Amino acid sequence: GSLFVAGTAGIAFAVHPVHTEAVAGISGRPELLASVFFLLAMHLHRLAPGARNTSLAYRAGTLACFAGALLSKESAITLILILPVMDALFPAKGIEGQPGARIVTGYLPLAGVAVAYLLVRRAVLGSITISESAIAPLDNPLVPITDDPFGGRMGATAAESVMTAFAVVVEYARLLVWPARLSPDCGCAT
Repeated sequence: GSLFVAGTAGIAFAVHPVHTEAVAGISGRPELLASVFFLLAMHLHRLAPGARNTSLAYRAGTLACFAGALLSKESAITLILILPVMDALFPAKGIEGQPGARIVTGYLPLAGVAVAYLLVRRAVLGSITISESAIAPLDNPLVPITDDPFGGRMGATAAESVMTAFAVVVEYARLLVWPARLSPDCGCAT
């Protein structure tokens, strides 16, 4: 597309008030690190097919950046889905056919890095995901109802969980269109 349209979209993304949460405090560092590593991995992946002598270095750089993105924020695992879609929609120069070669040289090593990350995560945390018992119901309304130490009940019913999740998505969509009353603490409306 047009450089003007891309620049305008980039500036709008950078200055939009809804992004203040990711840059307002130290808690935003993982998002920024993951974004830098993610975008750099995409860039290096894009350069690899057209490079003759340095293709292996670009592929190794892609894997290293992917690992850095994963270690910064686990949502970076989406790169293993983004790159094939990017290659299918916007093929890089130097890729003529050979989808099997792309899978072996471009995508399988990424899957290997993702599996290695998940194994390390499991070794450190004891599982790949965080168990529901480790999440306080007051921190996440989607956690099912549990008994608190004082005999009361905390958490949400299944219907309340669905309604809360829907309300959050609607509120975030509203903030993207009309970012009024943002809170510097959480990036949401006050």
